[in-house]
Amino acid sequence: MDILQEGGRDQLIITGVYAHIGCMLTAAEAFMLDIETFFVADAVADFSLKHHKMAMTYAAERCAVTTTTNQIISRLTGQETNSDDLSFETIVHQVAEYLQIEPNEIPLDENLVYLGLDSIRMMSLAEKWRQQGSTVNFVELAANPTLAHWRTLLFPEKQPSIPNIDYL
Repeated sequence: MDILQEGGRDQLIITGVYAHIGCMLTAAEAFMLDIETFFVADAVADFSLKHHKMAMTYAAERCAVTTTTNQIISRLTGQETNSDDLSFETIVHQVAEYLQIEPNEIPLDENLVYLGLDSIRMMSLAEKWRQQGSTVNFVELAANPTLAHWRTLLFPEKQPSIPNIDYL
């Protein structure tokens, strides 16, 4: 960690073996030292699937952004999607990836926290969407963590407008 700090770095991509030992503890220590950690799900290994899942869950809930190799490569090479590609379908897929479920398994009005979306992942989504041109922030997402509400936050211009609603 000293080498990172001496080099003026504040981010760490974590890969390797023994996800539930060295990788997980490295992520926790880096987090405590204000280093943003990226725990690469498909680039850490362990003795068993149970240990791997435990390490991923611990890191995602407490101290790291969990991601994949493809997401890291896209980000580092500048080939990630731009603001023109931000769509509700993309958002649903990103949330589903974090929850490790299929997109069609997420009810639009379901509280995403109850489904397992923690605050660190929510912050990561907010930051990702801000980089794509959105003005949404974590507080707005956390206030009502449902896909239906997020759609109104992220795409207000696409909401149906009912003429003369004040006469109803």
